[in-house]
Amino acid sequence: MKTGAWRDSRAFRPLAERMEERLVMSGQFTVAAEVRAILNSSPGAVPIRPNTPVLPLESAYATATYVDPSVKVFAGGRTSIGQRDFIAPDATLDARGGYIKVRSTSTIQDNAALIASAGRTTGVGGIFIGDNVVVGTGARIIGPAAIGGSSGSTAATAAVATSIGAGAVIDGAIIQPGAFVGALARVGPGVIVPTGFRVLPGANVTNNAQATTPSLGLVVRVTATDPAPTTARATITANTALASGYAMLYQGNSAAGGAATAGPIPAAVAATGSTIFFGELNNVLGASPEPGSARVAFEATAGNPTFLIGGVQAPLAINHAFAFPDRIIGAVTFPRAPQGVAAALGRNVSIRADEGQPITFSGPIAHIGNNVSIHAPLGQVQNQVTSTVTTAITPATGAPTTSTVVTVTTTPGPGTATAGTTAVTTTGINAAGVAITTTTTTTIAVRILNVGAIAIGSNFTALDGATILGGPAGPMAIGDDVAIGSGAVVATSVIGTGSSIGSRAYIINSTIPAGSIVPAGAIIMNNQIIGTVQS
Repeated sequence: MKTGAWRDSRAFRPLAERMEERLVMSGQFTVAAEVRAILNSSPGAVPIRPNTPVLPLESAYATATYVDPSVKVFAGGRTSIGQRDFIAPDATLDARGGYIKVRSTSTIQDNAALIASAGRTTGVGGIFIGDNVVVGTGARIIGPAAIGGSSGSTAATAAVATSIGAGAVIDGAIIQPGAFVGALARVGPGVIVPTGFRVLPGANVTNNAQATTPSLGLVVRVTATDPAPTTARATITANTALASGYAMLYQGNSAAGGAATAGPIPAAVAATGSTIFFGELNNVLGASPEPGSARVAFEATAGNPTFLIGGVQAPLAINHAFAFPDRIIGAVTFPRAPQGVAAALGRNVSIRADEGQPITFSGPIAHIGNNVSIHAPLGQVQNQVTSTVTTAITPATGAPTTSTVVTVTTTPGPGTATAGTTAVTTTGINAAGVAITTTTTTTIAVRILNVGAIAIGSNFTALDGATILGGPAGPMAIGDDVAIGSGAVVATSVIGTGSSIGSRAYIINSTIPAGSIVPAGAIIMNNQIIGTVQS
């Protein structure tokens, strides 16, 4: 019998760990090769404090994973996340029914959900996300499921890209590396979508014959002209940049007492003798700024949500901004007081202008429901510089000549070029021995382009789970008195005034005339009615 107290000597430091020994319930079951490749890969870290929002604790910016503070993590000790991942606002990681493993350079987008479910089958009970995977806005991954594969390195540069579209459902299926699933599609239990295939938007794939036979009308082969691989890869590149940018915004930035170029421990913190810096949560909560061009090249110099405060558009003071009940990020404009905006928004609303921007509401919001996402993937601020160089040569004898060369360069971010005109005059002798005067006039014109901006009119309604996506493919503009149904996905389209979009409809790259009624589940792509959502 012990008469004195004893202390457990174990260190309670968050550790990375391999999980494969705990994921297979019995050795008699066969584990798919895709799953085993992810299991037998480098360890990750658990997304619980202090490993959030920057994971792991004290991570260098170049390798940091960022988990937005609004992300809902259940059973975080059974979740492992790798490097350079971006877990966007209001995503859900629910490992209560199994395990979740996410490798590196992947992204779980706004309001997407990973729900492990060990009780549905024998063998592996969990969700396994490989390298270079995009889980789109509002998508649901229900375990046991595996998406993508392993590059065999933490850098994850070798793995092919894999993506799941907005609002899609992966229900107990395997999506191999280099396979793609369209928006609002469903892939059912036991199905394997092979490398090189793309599930069409709205399709309901329930068996492997449907997943591998294009003639059945649910999948197509990925060709050299298919944009899916390029889009997925670009999305991954953008989101790894955001992960680093938000890590810097949270810790080691000037607003938090350090320098923008500081390492994981800002100099001002290290000077006090501290070795741990927990960052500045106010910078990444509620209505908050985007990281900005100093941290993310394709962003504006600075972008904050603005509201009508005291009769003028202005950002909230930081001591109020962090308490805003939803996630509003970057250059989002509301021409109403913050209290009125908050009252019109449901729970888990993400309006994120950290890629395409600005996002502008031109009037009051009628109602935005729960789990609504508004965002412009792959949008960016660009600096377009037009250089016009005119060279005028006047000889002592003979006719003068003039030539003009125009060069246009476009780079991400606001840039540093200054507009103006300069002229330089020189004299000399040409090849014929004639004296000449040469005047070179250079005119620099600078234009800031907002690629992927979103404009939303007055009295806008979006019901639960709706997704609005801008981007470089075209304008995203919504007129006055428009209603978007629950679970609908509207991307890079123009929706006319007074239109109504049915629940779980999918509209992309299209113009919907004023007063239109789009039926529930309709699929409209490039102004063509393609069919209906089957899932």
